[in-house]
Amino acid sequence: MPFVSSFRPPPEAQESALWFLFQDQRLLIGHEGESLFLPRSSNLDKLELTPAEMEFLGWLDECPCYAAEVQGGSPVSDGFAFSGLRSLFPSLEPDMIHAAGLANQLVQWNRNRRHCGRCGDPTEKK
Repeated sequence: MPFVSSFRPPPEAQESALWFLFQDQRLLIGHEGESLFLPRSSNLDKLELTPAEMEFLGWLDECPCYAAEVQGGSPVSDGFAFSGLRSLFPSLEPDMIHAAGLANQLVQWNRNRRHCGRCGDPTEKK
């Protein structure tokens, strides 16, 4: 099933949710042999990463997807590493690349638009 963007998250948290976690515009990706995968909600505690500015993206293969940024210099567990999106193009499915691109844009938007460019007041999510 393709990626379907949405702004309405599921009513309840799901352990199977996929996370597009970025650090300095690099995506956290798991490596198991030759296969690459995104962390799921169930991996977050093991990874000891605290996502900031979480955004719901939509659904990929019927799994809810979230985007967030993690603090620079946060260590990651074995089997995971931060990688540039362009280097992942040949290794990931097109729908996952599409979702990762959208996730990166949202994370960058949140980081760069914390205050109104006109008046300087903090921005609010609606």
